[in-house]
Amino acid sequence: MMIRTIVTMTTIAALVGGVTLADDARAGAGAPTPAPIQSNPGGQSYGEWAAQWWQWSLTTPTPDNPFVTGDCAVQDGSRVAFLAGALGSGEVDGHCTVSTGTSLFFPLANEFYGAFPDDPDDQRTEEYVRDQVSCVESAEISVSIDGQAVSNPEGFFEQSVLFELVFPDDNIFGLPGGFTIEPSVDAGYYLFLHPLTPGEHTIEWTASTGCGSSQDISWLVTVEP
Repeated sequence: MMIRTIVTMTTIAALVGGVTLADDARAGAGAPTPAPIQSNPGGQSYGEWAAQWWQWSLTTPTPDNPFVTGDCAVQDGSRVAFLAGALGSGEVDGHCTVSTGTSLFFPLANEFYGAFPDDPDDQRTEEYVRDQVSCVESAEISVSIDGQAVSNPEGFFEQSVLFELVFPDDNIFGLPGGFTIEPSVDAGYYLFLHPLTPGEHTIEWTASTGCGSSQDISWLVTVEP
């Protein structure tokens, strides 16, 4: 099935990124420092944000889908904006405008896998679906914020919580409305960035994984006062 090929071979792979500012960085000097991977920025773990990122990026209807529009979006009930990248391998040159006080979240390199309704029982277990995304752990990543390198981006590895994807009508894969993929999991490298100062900021990264994906991403983020 062609859709299944898209889901498994590219594993709906998207390389995107996210960043966080530690309290001392927010206070002033130096480049923003990503929130610790073990922390719960914005009230959620990295693994919970990652699951929400995939639900947003894959189940938004095609006309507004971030992989089509190359846009960012603030998540309902939060002050966190997700940035989108290319689906699979590719380049993105994006521009995102957010209001003061908005955090940013996006993956530098990630991989997704979910079970289809007709998969055999032994392929619908948590152990099985997690094994399908293990190739991402060998990623090579370089990321900078406002021209200053983020140290050790490979240290921001997470494994998502289990989640469900329910596709709407007019989804980017042409699946029937209501089609459900679960259990679903993600593994990848994300950064969560607390609110940046008003003005323009550049976030750039390159990444390649053992899954065969590579990306070259550049975002101009405008923070409006």
